[in-house]
Amino acid sequence: MVAVLHKCKTSGTSWLLPILHLIPCFKTTGEGKHDIDIYTEDLRDYCVMQNWYDSSKETEAQRWTKFDKAIACLKASLPSEARAIYKYSLGLSEEDQKKPHLVIDALRKFYGASIGVSGERQKFIRLLQEENEPIASWKTRVRNQGGQCEYKDFADELLKEKSIYSWFNI
Repeated sequence: MVAVLHKCKTSGTSWLLPILHLIPCFKTTGEGKHDIDIYTEDLRDYCVMQNWYDSSKETEAQRWTKFDKAIACLKASLPSEARAIYKYSLGLSEEDQKKPHLVIDALRKFYGASIGVSGERQKFIRLLQEENEPIASWKTRVRNQGGQCEYKDFADELLKEKSIYSWFNI
């Protein structure tokens, strides 16, 4: 739980008040594209609740109604390594680092491209069916991971082979 120190103006008494709306956290699981998609969705939802983001506006830049608060939230919710990426690796000017839509686009490019097709194919090759995992769930995981691999015309055949191979190697 997160709390804020509050001090009464008349009595001078201080106490901690719990914050009921926790800010989103950027969690890395090793699947950069998925991680950044979840994070940006959570960040936008939080900013909507705070009236810092208005999806009815025409452009993404106009939707961010409170740039400074949204950026403060974004920075506070990044782990230290992601904060370093934000500050040094996104290629944004100091001015652009204050614009949520540009930071989010740059983070999406950075994390979305971090593994690449060859990395996604390696994950596909190593994908195994979990013990007691229902076949329908397994097929969905295989199809989802296969969709990240850009196999195009060979996708269905590879998915079939992956399923058959896995069933005989559990």
